[in-house]
Amino acid sequence: MLNYSMDTETRKEINALSRIKNWHKRGNAGLVKTSPWRQRMKKLSIIRCNLCWIYTRDFYKSRRTECKKCSNSRHKRYTENNREKWNDYIRQWLSEHPGYLGKYAKNKYNTDPLFKRAACIRTVVNQAIHRKDSGAIVKYLGCSNKQFRKYIESQWKSSMSWSNYGLGRGKWNLDHIIPLSSAKNEEELIKLCHYSNIQPLWHEENVRKSNSLPFS
Repeated sequence: MLNYSMDTETRKEINALSRIKNWHKRGNAGLVKTSPWRQRMKKLSIIRCNLCWIYTRDFYKSRRTECKKCSNSRHKRYTENNREKWNDYIRQWLSEHPGYLGKYAKNKYNTDPLFKRAACIRTVVNQAIHRKDSGAIVKYLGCSNKQFRKYIESQWKSSMSWSNYGLGRGKWNLDHIIPLSSAKNEEELIKLCHYSNIQPLWHEENVRKSNSLPFS
């Protein structure tokens, strides 16, 4: 049985489309690409997902056979099962498109208030390592500069020290256990900034972890 997971208006359209489809099938041996049913579906930008069999308008234009939810799940499974291959592909793609990340981040910073706030908070967290206390550090981290440094030191793994803090091979950096990018609003974002959600992680591990959740 089909799961009609959609808004009322879309469901009404699908019911009407089903009647057109049934009428067409009665008069023809089978559906063809130029049938009224398919034409109407295309005009309304509605697809039926080949994986979950749900009628929906929520799909990627480059992949009209799957809804976004199924497409994202399939992509996630692939990247998890082929991590090295996927990382090689990303590195090659970025080398062929220099400047892409900078342009993307700049556009995101200027158009997404939550992304902009998260970027500012990451700056505050890094400042807590090198600078004296400020109102922003105490507000977001929930502790002083000195307390934060001691907390991070208590979680150091073997060979970690302030001398090898930074980016690159053989260095470690600060990682939000539950990523800031998972926040849905500013309130959630500020909660994720608390010092208890921050850990020292080797740079290579942090890159592999990316923005994945610890319990996913």
